[in-house]
Amino acid sequence: PLDDPDQEAFRILRQNMLYLTEAGNSRTMLVTSPMAEEGKSTVAAFLAVATAESGMRTLLVECDLRRPVLANRFGLKESPGLTDYLTGKAAPPQILQPVNGVVSHPSGNGAPASGGQQGPPNLVCIVSGTPVPGPVELLASERFHSFLHEVAEVYDAVILDTAPLLPVADTLAIVPDVSTLLVCARLVTRGAVE
Repeated sequence: PLDDPDQEAFRILRQNMLYLTEAGNSRTMLVTSPMAEEGKSTVAAFLAVATAESGMRTLLVECDLRRPVLANRFGLKESPGLTDYLTGKAAPPQILQPVNGVVSHPSGNGAPASGGQQGPPNLVCIVSGTPVPGPVELLASERFHSFLHEVAEVYDAVILDTAPLLPVADTLAIVPDVSTLLVCARLVTRGAVE
């Protein structure tokens, strides 16, 4: 498993995110960042693991259609996925993948985190799927909005790993349909000037 401080950090994050979601609203959480390489996919993945470990039926959806990483991190098939469903090439049962294998290290280097972590049985992932041109049009489509509404009724928590906010418009198409937004930002410190 993750080291104890890391596990506890994601449990705290899970509780804070659930607290922010008003009672009765769907628990659809969007995880993004201003730019790439700020840890949003790592946070989304381990937030999903922590949420599932609490006993909630959890769906992790990879909505970053430009730089997908979740199939590699969780040892899942790269397709079919979200794009295949949205373009009518796959049915819902074909894109749902249970996460029951070893969760890769947060860096995504393929090495198991602290000897390997078994995925909770109530965690399901939908990877991005077959690459497509113009991902923002798919994410802004009525089919995607209907998909979000449907999965929010089936799962206790839906966590969306989305594209960075500043370089592309993909995530902005999704924001109105979620109950909670988490923005990850990398802290940069400057060294002492000699």
